[in-house]
Amino acid sequence: MKKVKERIDSIVKGIEVGFECKAEIDYGAMYHQVYNNEQITSEFIEFVKNETTVNVIECKEAMTGEDFGYMLEKIPGLMFWLGVESEYGLHHAKLNPNENAIETAINLLIAYLDFRSNRE
Repeated sequence: MKKVKERIDSIVKGIEVGFECKAEIDYGAMYHQVYNNEQITSEFIEFVKNETTVNVIECKEAMTGEDFGYMLEKIPGLMFWLGVESEYGLHHAKLNPNENAIETAINLLIAYLDFRSNRE
C-alpha cells in the first residue's frame, strides 16, 4: 500500500505541474494489507492437507485490503478463503453460499487449535 500511495502521489504531483493546479488526495479510511504469518500459515497448510474433511486449494497472493489486517499487525495469524460452492464472488448480489461450509470451517479450526495446543 505504501508503494501504491507513493505512486499515486507522484502522478498527482505531475498533474499539478502539467495543469498548473493544486490537488489534494483524501484516502479516507484505508484498510491494512493482510500479511499472513509465514510460520503459522505453513503449519496450517500442512495440517489442512492431512485433513480428509476438506479440500485444500492453495491460492496465489492477492492485493487484498481487509480490516483483519489491523489484527494481524498486533497478533500473528493468518486469513484464508472459505469455499462456499457459489458461482458468484464474495461481494456479488447473487452470492448464495452453501452455509454448511460454516460448520465445516468451525470443526476444522477447532481441530487445528487442538493440534496446536497439543504441540506446545
